[in-house]
Formats: sequence, structure tokens, C-alpha cells
Amino acid sequence: MKPQSPNHTMLEIQPPASSFAQQLTSLTPAQRALLERRLMQKNKRAKHERQAIKRSAKRDSAPLSYNQQGMWVLDRLMPGTAVYHSPTAARLRGKLDVEALTRALQAIVTRHDSLRTSFQTVDGTPAQIIGDFELDVPLVDLTNQSEAEREAEALTILRREARTPFNLSQGPLIRAILLRMQEHDHILLVTMHHIVTDGWSIGIFHRELSQLYDAFVAQRSAPLPELPIQYLDYSAWQRDWFASDACTAQLEYWKKQFATLPPVLELPTDHPRPNGPISGASRGARRTITLPAVLTRQIRLACQREGVTLFMMLMAAYQILLHRYTGEEDIVVGTPLAGRQQPQTADLIGLFINTLALRADLSGNPTASEFLGRVKEAALGAYAHQDLPFERLVKELQPERTLAHNPLFQVMFVLQSEEILPLQLQVCGPNIFASTTRWLILI
Repeated sequence: MKPQSPNHTMLEIQPPASSFAQQLTSLTPAQRALLERRLMQKNKRAKHERQAIKRSAKRDSAPLSYNQQGMWVLDRLMPGTAVYHSPTAARLRGKLDVEALTRALQAIVTRHDSLRTSFQTVDGTPAQIIGDFELDVPLVDLTNQSEAEREAEALTILRREARTPFNLSQGPLIRAILLRMQEHDHILLVTMHHIVTDGWSIGIFHRELSQLYDAFVAQRSAPLPELPIQYLDYSAWQRDWFASDACTAQLEYWKKQFATLPPVLELPTDHPRPNGPISGASRGARRTITLPAVLTRQIRLACQREGVTLFMMLMAAYQILLHRYTGEEDIVVGTPLAGRQQPQTADLIGLFINTLALRADLSGNPTASEFLGRVKEAALGAYAHQDLPFERLVKELQPERTLAHNPLFQVMFVLQSEEILPLQLQVCGPNIFASTTRWLILI
């Protein structure tokens, strides 16, 4: 598949030609149903093996998870940066009970040990230290300013708060501030460090804050059940899992996928790539596009014909695009996933997100359908071995490290299939509804 001009169309859906796709399409309905049942049984067995997370007897400290360890190392390499801050600003319109909101925020901090964690070095090794603290929620009154002045001052305060560095060794790694714009108009900013949260956790935070606020406004007790485990229990379980045969099998799979290391993907950018960490001045721009409904339907129909998911189809198109602009036939794209295979982790705030490195082989000038079959096979294999943390894989492979780019892959592809619901606080009268602003605007 030779590089072509970006004006040419490359993605032409043709009959499946890969051996993998041919094997699937040649199955009878009965054979396909039997295969699906066996795969489901295998997944259930694997899920049962993964879900046995027990509460640790030691509740005040724990080793770092591999997810946290990678983030801790990055913080040591780039101290004082706001790149790994996760701020969420919500505009609250309606009659706000500030006391109930503060109680709700504190209740979440008390409920989740991860939000009361600091990271200290004990005998030369970083460890999670669980403490207790009262969350300070300062109220800044901007009602005496004009509307234009209020909005400008609010944005200045939000940006300053979102960019203020955290000290991982001291904590807390969550802070909040409330701006009063008018009597019934507030802005709540909650900022956490990524080492104690992820995208899934933001959804949990919104849901629990809404439930707790509603209960406290109505003078009811907290409605949330006790969590079966805490993040430190997951960390301890993960360390034990690394000593298991399951971990060994997953590690061998990924080492086979990267028996040879891929080349650095050099995209034709308009400015040279910095030799060090990306700063705010060298950060790229954002571009938002909306696909027409008719095109979306055509893509979904093509997925059905080819027997692939929407993710696989879009990933294949993205990798073909990268191939056209770089001329590379060996392309690795990173993609994040929730990393919550264990049922006990579904309601925990913490850093569970993992990254898969999907390697594309465009050698031999394949047709689009042939390449789609390769992408499908790579994706299925990757998701079947998704428990191995990316940080552990990098440690095993020992690629050449530099702050100028990420190891193994330099581009990512994210398909956000589930939207994080905005914060909504129910009150007597109109609901308080928040339009949520994420870190791309604030940092």
C-alpha cells in the first residue's frame, strides 16, 4: 500500500480476503454459535479468576499500582507541571446550598481512600500513604463586579487553580473552589491529580456528588453503600497477579508482538518536534468536525458487512491515514481503555486506565478489506491480553527512552463510546444544572 496524495480515496470496502476473516465467514450458523458460546465461557472463567480482590489487612499504606508508578516517575521527571491535572469546572445555576455541597465533597473524600492518598518514599521505594484531612472549599464572591469583569476574573481564577502544582509527597491531591457569580449562579472547580483519578472516576464523582448533595439538602443520611474494596486493595491484588501464570502468558503475548521495536512515527509537522517535554507554548491546536449522519450510517453498515466493530473500522482508517502521510508500513497506535476488568473496581475513584499498543502491518500492499482483517485480529488479541499495564511492557522491552516522545507509539486513537454525564444537583424548584468544562480549556 504505497503512500498517496491526501486527495485520493483509499478506504474501499472489498470482500474479506484475510485468512482470519475467511475462517469466520466460512462457519455455519451452528458452528458460529458454538464458537461464541466457548468464547463466552472462556471470558467468564477469566473474569472469575480476575475478580478475586480481597480487602488487605493493612489499611494505611500500600505499594503503588503499576498505573500509579508510571505517573509517579513522570512527576519526578517533570516536577511542577500541570499536564497530569484533571480539573472539572461546572456552572451551577439555581439555588445552591453551599453547606450541603461542601459536606457532599467531604463525604466523597472520606469515602474513597485514593483521594486521601499521598506518595512518599519508604526505604527507597514509593508507597501510598492513606491519611485524613478536611477538604477546604473556599468561596470567592464576585457579585460586586460587572458581568464582563466577573467572567474574566472567573476564568483567571479557574486557570490559576487548575495549573497550581500538586505535591505528591504531601497531598492532598484533590482541591476545590467555589465562585459566586450571582446569587443563583456559581462555578465549582474540582481539580485532582491524574495519579488518583481517571476519566471513569470523573463519572463516579459526578454521580456520587449529586446523590450526596440531594440527600444532605433534604437532611437525609448519606445514601451510598459501603465500598467492597479500596484502591490499595487493588494495588495489592495487582502485585500478586504479576506473580501468576496469567500475567506470564499476557507478558509473553506482548513480547511476541514487539519482538522487534517499531520505528518512531515521524509525521510531517509544520514545526520541528521539541527535544524535551511538550510545553504549553508548543502544544498543538484542536480541531472539531462533525460527520454527516448519512456517512455515519454508511460506516456502520460497512462494519456489519465486514464483521468488525466501529472501533476496528475507524482504527483501520486512521492507521491508513498515518501510512499515507509517513510512508511507514509498521505503525503502532496507542488506545486507552478503562482497565476495570474486576467487578469490585466499577465504583472506585482511582487510576485504573491502561493503554494498549496496537501494531498495524501495512506491508504487501493489502486491500482495505485485507488490512481491516489484520486490524481486527490485532485488536481481538490485544483486548484478550489487556490486563498487562503498559508501564510493565515498556519496562520489559527497554526501548530507548526520551522525553521528546512516548515509547512504542507517538499517536493515540480514542473512541469515547460512553459520555461522562454532567453534574446535576436536584433541589426544590428548578434543578441546578452544570455545563462541564474539562482540562483542555482550563490548562
